Amino acid sequence: MKNSILSFVFIFFIVCTKAQMLKKDSVKEKIANIETVVINDKDYEKVDYSFALKKEINFRLKTGTSKSSFEIGLRFNNNLGQKGRVSNVTLFLHKTEKEYRLTDLEINFYKIDTLTNKPGEKLNIQQIIYTPKNNKRGNVKIDVEKYHIPFPKEGILVSVKWLPNKFNDLNVGPSIRLTNYTERLTYTRYDNDITKWNNGFNFSKKNGLYTNAMIGLEVYIKKEKLAMNKKYLYIIIAFLTLIILCLLTYKTSEKVVFNGSKETMIHDFGTLDKNKTPLYEYTFKYVNTRHDTLKVYGVRDGCDCTESKVKMGLYFKNDTIFIKTKYDPNKYNDNGAIAKQFFLITNKNVSKFDTIFPLSLNGIVK
Repeated sequence: MKNSILSFVFIFFIVCTKAQMLKKDSVKEKIANIETVVINDKDYEKVDYSFALKKEINFRLKTGTSKSSFEIGLRFNNNLGQKGRVSNVTLFLHKTEKEYRLTDLEINFYKIDTLTNKPGEKLNIQQIIYTPKNNKRGNVKIDVEKYHIPFPKEGILVSVKWLPNKFNDLNVGPSIRLTNYTERLTYTRYDNDITKWNNGFNFSKKNGLYTNAMIGLEVYIKKEKLAMNKKYLYIIIAFLTLIILCLLTYKTSEKVVFNGSKETMIHDFGTLDKNKTPLYEYTFKYVNTRHDTLKVYGVRDGCDCTESKVKMGLYFKNDTIFIKTKYDPNKYNDNGAIAKQFFLITNKNVSKFDTIFPLSLNGIVK
């Protein structure tokens, strides 16, 4: 039975490990259309950030190109926590009045400064221009892959700036669509002054909602082929620990081989009267005769009706390890024969269970 359980544990761990290598995280904004692509012979995940589409309102931003140039940008947090590369940007444009002449839009990318939490370093070296073709409402996807714009762990701000046209019109198009959202993610500034970025832009009249520009962002995130997501790794470790504990408690009087002889690290209390003695204590003594140095990571209880304590750290050869244990028979109102397990965790082989050394408190509760 034990061999079957161990085989199951091993197969489960391998399957979970391989499956988790392909696991994709979620991000706070809506993520859709994730696919595997190949860039420079390396696998990446293509992630499409479509911002707040379900919270759309019929707002639009009209702008002008006076002496003070205006720039508006939307912040994208890198909730995947991995560096990437920007593939394309989507602008959600509103219908613009016919009397407004269209002008070129300049697209820029800024790294989020971790100290000020505002846009900082500009990430695109070359100027990126989009020339609108009509005044109609629609979505425009702009391919920026050739500009090699990084997607930093700190996050990124994607901005739009309306450039002056040859007529120097005060009012120009196209208009960009706006939406309400629960976070204030839109930043604006004038005159290309990096110190003038602010996120006070807000037309919303509803409490807890803020006006944001509607911009989409698509990035490539490099796959992690060797490292698993920490959350799922912890789940797997917890599951394996549970299986091992079940395996170890299958026979509570299992003999353990160390120092060339057979020993049983079991203490039998005999008869326990829980009415007279509500708490029973015993200290196990294990002498490190096998290894020149042995590191103790701790001791784990098999039941919350028990409590154990050990001095963690490095033990040299012939040092004695004291494991203090306590058992409360009234915790679950135990009756009859009992066998309570503890597990000493070390860095080297100390038993047939490798780095896990089982201890047991036995007795009959009356």
